Amino acid sequence: MHEIIDRHTVFPYTSSATDVWDALCELDEDPINSDNILTIYSFQSIGKNLQNNGGLLGWDFWTHWEREHTWPNSYGFGGMTTWPPYTDLFALRPEICRVNNDRGNLPYEFGGIPLYNLVNYITLSNGNTVPTSLKMVSNVSWEPPDDMKGDIARAMFYMAVRYNGDLFNEPDLELTNTVSLVSGQPYMGKLSVLIQWHLDDPPSPAEMLRNDLIFTLFQGNRNPFIDHPEWVTNIW
Repeated sequence: MHEIIDRHTVFPYTSSATDVWDALCELDEDPINSDNILTIYSFQSIGKNLQNNGGLLGWDFWTHWEREHTWPNSYGFGGMTTWPPYTDLFALRPEICRVNNDRGNLPYEFGGIPLYNLVNYITLSNGNTVPTSLKMVSNVSWEPPDDMKGDIARAMFYMAVRYNGDLFNEPDLELTNTVSLVSGQPYMGKLSVLIQWHLDDPPSPAEMLRNDLIFTLFQGNRNPFIDHPEWVTNIW
């Protein structure tokens, strides 16, 4: 399976040519408003032009978005912005700067408390709210909203198969239940939780469309666990 999805077309992280920003604007476009993207954790519709290129302060940190590494780049590929895993579109999604910052590099797991008090933020977002199912155990784990749990799990399965250490710029990424391993190493978790999320939240039409677009417009490879969800329990 690795050989089938290996050696995809790599786009630059930031460039005057087509880059990751451009790809996310296409892949995660709000179907109701083509000027906006949809964020993965907070379910917000934000202008494509409101990209954080650094230096945001105050409420701008709530109103702009950036590129969230669902598999944190600090777990295996650090600041290597030209390496394939750093720019892999299957693991990159738009997110509000503040939410992305709060997630940091926490592994995925059940538990925690609702993260935000949005009494003031609701007004700034024209009535939109971050789902209360977005939870965090401080410095321990991150639980995304239910509707995105399967999407995130399948992105993690893809990364673990796509990157097996066969090239110098492609580390061997591994999923684990031993969360203590997830600390600056090429490990991510929690595997048993990700499997459960995958089973509870099967691929949606939107996730399947995103898979198709990455294949046809950008990388030329697919996430096999979106096309064949049954393969997850055959492997793990």
